[in-house]
Amino acid sequence: MRIRSLTVAAAFAVAAVLIPFTASPASAAAVGSKCTTSDGGALGAWDGTFSSPWSISGLHLSVYDEKADGHHPGVRLITYDTGGVRNPWPWHEVYGGKGDGDIWNTSANDDAGIFMARVEVGNFEGSELLKSCLSAVKYNPLS
Repeated sequence: MRIRSLTVAAAFAVAAVLIPFTASPASAAAVGSKCTTSDGGALGAWDGTFSSPWSISGLHLSVYDEKADGHHPGVRLITYDTGGVRNPWPWHEVYGGKGDGDIWNTSANDDAGIFMARVEVGNFEGSELLKSCLSAVKYNPLS
Protein backbone atom coordinates (compact mmCIF):
# COMPACT_ATOMS: atom_id res chain seq x y z
CA MET A 1 0.00 0.00 0.00
CA ARG A 2 1.41 3.40 -0.95
CA ILE A 3 1.18 5.66 2.06
CA ARG A 4 2.51 8.93 0.72
CA SER A 5 5.17 10.40 -1.52
CA LEU A 6 7.54 12.91 -0.04
CA THR A 7 8.54 15.87 -2.15
CA VAL A 8 11.23 17.24 0.13
CA ALA A 9 14.31 15.12 -0.62
CA ALA A 10 16.17 16.12 2.52
CA ALA A 11 13.31 15.11 4.79
CA PHE A 12 13.08 11.67 3.22
CA ALA A 13 16.85 11.12 3.21
CA VAL A 14 16.94 11.84 6.93
CA ALA A 15 13.95 9.55 7.53
CA ALA A 16 15.49 6.72 5.49
CA VAL A 17 18.65 6.88 7.54
CA LEU A 18 17.01 7.35 10.93
CA ILE A 19 14.08 4.91 10.69
CA PRO A 20 16.22 1.88 11.57
CA PHE A 21 17.45 3.57 14.73
CA THR A 22 14.17 4.88 16.17
CA ALA A 23 13.28 1.72 18.07
CA SER A 24 12.57 2.14 21.75
CA PRO A 25 15.29 0.75 24.01
CA ALA A 26 12.53 -0.73 26.21
CA SER A 27 11.58 -3.13 23.40
CA ALA A 28 14.28 -5.79 23.04
CA ALA A 29 12.68 -7.13 19.85
CA ALA A 30 12.69 -3.80 17.94
CA VAL A 31 15.18 -3.88 15.04
CA GLY A 32 16.14 -2.33 11.73
CA SER A 33 18.92 -1.86 9.18
CA LYS A 34 19.67 -0.15 5.86
CA CYS A 35 21.83 -0.36 2.73
CA THR A 36 22.76 1.60 -0.39
CA THR A 37 23.29 0.01 -3.81
CA SER A 38 26.92 -0.04 -5.04
CA ASP A 39 26.05 2.37 -7.89
CA GLY A 40 24.83 4.89 -5.29
CA GLY A 41 21.41 5.10 -6.88
CA ALA A 42 19.16 3.69 -4.17
CA LEU A 43 19.01 3.87 -0.38
CA GLY A 44 16.60 1.70 1.54
CA ALA A 45 15.86 0.83 5.15
CA TRP A 46 13.49 -1.00 7.43
CA ASP A 47 12.51 -1.13 11.03
CA GLY A 48 9.93 -3.02 12.99
CA THR A 49 9.32 -5.17 16.03
CA PHE A 50 9.53 -8.94 16.18
CA SER A 51 6.21 -9.43 17.96
CA SER A 52 6.14 -13.25 17.88
CA PRO A 53 8.12 -16.12 16.37
CA TRP A 54 5.95 -15.68 13.25
CA SER A 55 5.53 -11.93 12.83
CA ILE A 56 6.98 -8.46 12.52
CA SER A 57 4.67 -5.63 13.54
CA GLY A 58 5.13 -1.91 13.03
CA LEU A 59 7.10 -2.72 9.89
CA HIS A 60 8.32 0.35 7.97
CA LEU A 61 10.00 -0.08 4.59
CA SER A 62 11.56 2.99 2.98
CA VAL A 63 13.37 3.71 -0.26
CA TYR A 64 14.94 6.86 -1.70
CA ASP A 65 16.25 7.66 -5.19
CA GLU A 66 19.67 9.22 -4.66
CA LYS A 67 20.90 9.64 -8.23
CA ALA A 68 19.67 11.18 -11.50
CA ASP A 69 20.57 8.07 -13.50
CA GLY A 70 17.30 7.27 -15.29
CA HIS A 71 16.70 4.25 -13.04
CA HIS A 72 14.21 3.80 -10.22
CA PRO A 73 14.72 2.25 -6.78
CA GLY A 74 12.81 -0.41 -4.92
CA VAL A 75 12.86 -2.08 -1.52
CA ARG A 76 11.55 -5.42 -0.29
CA LEU A 77 11.61 -7.40 2.90
CA ILE A 78 13.52 -10.68 2.91
CA THR A 79 12.72 -13.12 5.72
CA TYR A 80 14.12 -16.53 6.54
CA ASP A 81 12.02 -19.14 8.31
CA THR A 82 13.27 -21.42 11.09
CA GLY A 83 14.36 -23.99 8.47
CA GLY A 84 16.51 -21.39 6.68
CA VAL A 85 14.17 -21.01 3.71
CA ARG A 86 14.49 -17.53 2.14
CA ASN A 87 11.20 -15.68 1.57
CA PRO A 88 11.46 -12.57 -0.65
CA TRP A 89 8.41 -10.33 -0.23
CA PRO A 90 7.03 -8.08 -3.03
CA TRP A 91 9.00 -5.04 -4.22
CA HIS A 92 7.88 -1.50 -3.35
CA GLU A 93 9.17 1.00 -5.92
CA VAL A 94 9.17 4.75 -6.64
CA TYR A 95 9.35 6.31 -10.09
CA GLY A 96 9.66 10.09 -9.59
CA GLY A 97 13.41 10.42 -10.22
CA LYS A 98 16.20 11.77 -8.06
CA GLY A 99 14.89 12.89 -4.69
CA ASP A 100 11.76 10.73 -4.78
CA GLY A 101 11.10 8.34 -1.94
CA ASP A 102 8.38 6.64 0.00
CA ILE A 103 7.65 4.80 3.23
CA TRP A 104 5.33 1.81 3.50
CA ASN A 105 3.82 0.98 6.90
CA THR A 106 2.84 -2.67 7.09
CA SER A 107 3.49 -5.96 8.90
CA ALA A 108 4.79 -9.42 8.02
CA ASN A 109 3.41 -12.79 9.10
CA ASP A 110 4.68 -16.23 8.10
CA ASP A 111 3.19 -19.49 9.41
CA ALA A 112 6.64 -21.13 8.92
CA GLY A 113 8.13 -18.57 11.31
CA ILE A 114 10.40 -15.57 10.89
CA PHE A 115 13.82 -16.49 12.24
CA MET A 116 15.60 -13.46 10.75
CA ALA A 117 14.90 -10.53 8.43
CA ARG A 118 16.61 -7.91 6.26
CA VAL A 119 15.78 -5.73 3.28
CA GLU A 120 16.96 -5.89 -0.29
CA VAL A 121 17.31 -2.54 -2.03
CA GLY A 122 17.48 -2.44 -5.80
CA ASN A 123 18.02 -0.07 -8.70
CA PHE A 124 15.84 -0.94 -11.72
CA GLU A 125 15.65 -0.25 -15.44
CA GLY A 126 12.01 -1.04 -16.16
CA SER A 127 11.48 -4.46 -14.56
CA GLU A 128 15.18 -5.43 -14.78
CA LEU A 129 17.10 -5.37 -11.51
CA LEU A 130 20.46 -3.71 -12.25
CA LYS A 131 22.10 -3.49 -8.82
CA SER A 132 21.03 -4.51 -5.36
CA CYS A 133 22.27 -4.68 -1.81
CA LEU A 134 21.20 -6.56 1.29
CA SER A 135 21.03 -4.94 4.69
CA ALA A 136 22.43 -6.57 7.78
CA VAL A 137 20.42 -9.53 9.06
CA LYS A 138 18.43 -9.03 12.24
CA TYR A 139 17.53 -12.15 14.25
CA ASN A 140 14.17 -12.72 15.87
CA PRO A 141 14.87 -13.21 19.60
CA LEU A 142 11.38 -14.72 20.03
CA SER A 143 11.91 -17.67 17.67
